[in-house]
Amino acid sequence: MKTGIKKRIVLLIVLMISALALFSCKGKEENMIETDNKMPIKVLYRRMWEYGLNVESDDQQIISELLDKISKIKLGEKVNMAVDDYTDLIIFEYQDGTKKMYHFEADIYVEDDDNRYLVVSGLEDVRNILNSMVEGEQ
Repeated sequence: MKTGIKKRIVLLIVLMISALALFSCKGKEENMIETDNKMPIKVLYRRMWEYGLNVESDDQQIISELLDKISKIKLGEKVNMAVDDYTDLIIFEYQDGTKKMYHFEADIYVEDDDNRYLVVSGLEDVRNILNSMVEGEQ
């Protein structure tokens, strides 16, 4: 009887470890970009494509929509690529003067120099809002 209980315990432990491994190995594809819980007072958009462009807004609806869409971007695998001609920087400024920047190069999210992730989905929605900001400035 003790052998049967030991086998069950071992089987249960193996099942638990397998389940943990399965859930922890989902990879970055299931991850989304983290956004802050506090509301920024201003957003600055720097478009660095074939030309440079800077647009600013303090419209809370635009800021809220951008944060919402950024938080829904799904990231895929880590990549080792850099793109020069198609860069978007979205910089949020907060009441206390701190800033948070989101950096995209083509379809790559640049967390920092060592961490670049392929964007699986959601970036088009963000760029639509950014394009609306640009059109509103012209």
